[in-house]
Amino acid sequence: MKKLSNQFKLGIAGAIVTALAGVVPTASAGDGPSILFEATVGTDAANCAATTEITVFPGSMVNYCYTVTNDGTVTFNTHDLDSDAFGNLLSDAEVTLAPGESFEFFNTQTASSTVTQTATWSAFSDTFTITTSDDTGGPAFNFIDISATGTPLGLGDDAEADVVMGFSFNLSGVDSTDMTVGNNGAVRFGITGDDIAFTNTPLADDVPGNLIAPFWDDFDSESGDVFHETVGTAPDRIFIVQWNDRPHFNGATDAQTNATVQMQLFEGSNEIQFHYLDVLFDNINNPDWDNGGSATIGVGGGQGAAQFSFNTPSVSDSFAISLVPTGVPAGGSTDTSMTTVTVNEADIEVPQTGLDYVLNADQMDSQDLDIMNVGTLILNWDLEQGTSRATRQFERLAGMPAIKSPDTNASMGPAPIPSLSTLPAGKEADAPAPILLGTGTAASAVRSFGDPVQTLSEFDISAPTTVNDILTDAAYDGLFAGDFVGIDFTTLYALRGADNELVSIDTTTGAITSIGFTLPPPGAELWSGMSWDPITGDMYVNSATNPGSTLFTINLTDATTTLVGTMTTTDLIIDIAFDINGNLYGAALLTDELVGIDKTNGALTSIGPLGININFAQDLDFDYTDNTLYLSSCLSNLDCGRLFTVNLATGATTEVGQIGGAVGEYTAFGIQGVAFCDEPVTWLSFSEIAGSTNFGQTSTVSVMVDTTGLALGNYEADICINSDDPDEPITVVPVTLEVNDLNNDIIFANGFEAPIPVR
Repeated sequence: MKKLSNQFKLGIAGAIVTALAGVVPTASAGDGPSILFEATVGTDAANCAATTEITVFPGSMVNYCYTVTNDGTVTFNTHDLDSDAFGNLLSDAEVTLAPGESFEFFNTQTASSTVTQTATWSAFSDTFTITTSDDTGGPAFNFIDISATGTPLGLGDDAEADVVMGFSFNLSGVDSTDMTVGNNGAVRFGITGDDIAFTNTPLADDVPGNLIAPFWDDFDSESGDVFHETVGTAPDRIFIVQWNDRPHFNGATDAQTNATVQMQLFEGSNEIQFHYLDVLFDNINNPDWDNGGSATIGVGGGQGAAQFSFNTPSVSDSFAISLVPTGVPAGGSTDTSMTTVTVNEADIEVPQTGLDYVLNADQMDSQDLDIMNVGTLILNWDLEQGTSRATRQFERLAGMPAIKSPDTNASMGPAPIPSLSTLPAGKEADAPAPILLGTGTAASAVRSFGDPVQTLSEFDISAPTTVNDILTDAAYDGLFAGDFVGIDFTTLYALRGADNELVSIDTTTGAITSIGFTLPPPGAELWSGMSWDPITGDMYVNSATNPGSTLFTINLTDATTTLVGTMTTTDLIIDIAFDINGNLYGAALLTDELVGIDKTNGALTSIGPLGININFAQDLDFDYTDNTLYLSSCLSNLDCGRLFTVNLATGATTEVGQIGGAVGEYTAFGIQGVAFCDEPVTWLSFSEIAGSTNFGQTSTVSVMVDTTGLALGNYEADICINSDDPDEPITVVPVTLEVNDLNNDIIFANGFEAPIPVR
């Protein structure tokens, strides 16, 4: 039995490979590639359990065991393992699995909430034998410079050109002389008029399967060019594409050196070679670009992918790679298995959606509030009451970092939402005293791009020019969606666009904690929006591509998502936001308009044009102190970080100012406006303010209203039930009170009067 283990807490990836043990033979299912796959769950960290369903207490360690058996006749060489609960667990894992062999993979998790997962194991046979110039018998470095003799393509940033080779070449069973050459370090073989996106992905995610990628990265075009040429004589000709002296984006502003990379296709043998003359950009702000650290290198795509590396510094100057087809057809075998881990937890239900009182002046009354626990652990709760829409002023405490002034000459990084064809070519010491940034409402946001890049920042939404940078950290990269839960402004939840990772951010220190990985959005969609519903207590998230957007809810304890519905297939909803009444709004990127969203099915209603041309990452959030919608926007790659208010009736925007006065994309935008239970009211009280409710039981609290001393009229308040229900930490019950002057009613002032005597 071959065994792998991936022992990590939720959200911390990376396999720990253990010793490979013996073989467990199984009966063959017949000719061809075939696997049997089973996932099980147990509490023994060293051995696979025989069960697919268990029940545990919070904090228990659970061993998810994944066992795959080759029951076909084709040897498998690489493996992928994906879980809709935990994300990608294995990607191109290199384990040889001959017919009849089995091996296991362990994934240890700390149980925090109930998880039902569907796991998918995919096993692939090598379609190419890969060797390098460092290997015995590998290719020699043989860079054939064609910069003076080849045909220049004159490619601009993110551009492509169609090229016809001088001979026919075969890639994965397809014979062709055609290809699309992209500026971004790769070609599409056997097809013309295609696209090489500026955002590289793992080759397994590149579904067409026709990619040849010597150095798929975000090349710019300020220097050098891309050349092609056929050299030699038949039947031993070589077709060459050379990316010569190309800078990394953004070459217009980033001080750096340039890269030179070459692809060689060999006639007859169909061998592919990559030769690397210079792969050092020497960019002081982005050393991870060097040596392929931000590139995809390999051939093919999908199940037929032969990936050498992804975002890994795997190549160097004067280095060569050879990929020789093995004759094994592209493809493999896939199988799925399901497990359920039920975690005992409290689960609050409150049947009363609101309490309404109609009283005389100087009267008292009470109604019951039922706190039900439909979970499997004791529910602890406490009650608060107060008026809605109380104002919270923005003031930092002493000892927080001092205000920093962003560099207004900031250079832009790559745009956060890839493959949007409508985007423009540019792609768009401790303080000695309290820091007072303004008198308005506070907001937290991640500066995903700008200068300094990848920073957690705070500012006053009424005067956003001054920004307090809490922490600069590369871990903020790609956190496009974010929001607070309830009135807890110490934790900002955020979702990483392309990596499907949910995190929490401590807004005091900036520290990031990984929660887990989500079910990937359908197709090529990326997570782009997040908003908390103040009525239901659910967190909603949306994904987007060009075009298309989908709406989900997300569990903040384990990152599992639930599909709500498709919002659009013709536009792109870049962000969403709930108002104080639980109405959901969105910003449509392609039509530049405000839309209303049905939170039960995702259906859209057009409200009106924003009046601005939004591009790249945008973020919406409401200030619950006055129910005003704000938009943190980019209009171009050199015009970002602008803050607007949005008219909910027309969609029209009004500019407030530029956040930080610099060019930067501010995402994961959360406004710290208090909506509920902020200022206590004198006329509302409870028979008890805290308690515990056993599972399956109900606690009943008397909610008492006293109109003594109140003027005639209508009053509103909220009851906030704070509990340790992990899915609903705050339950809000609105209260209305109508105070009438019943003393002026002669007939009923003292109740029903005695019958009038009959004469």
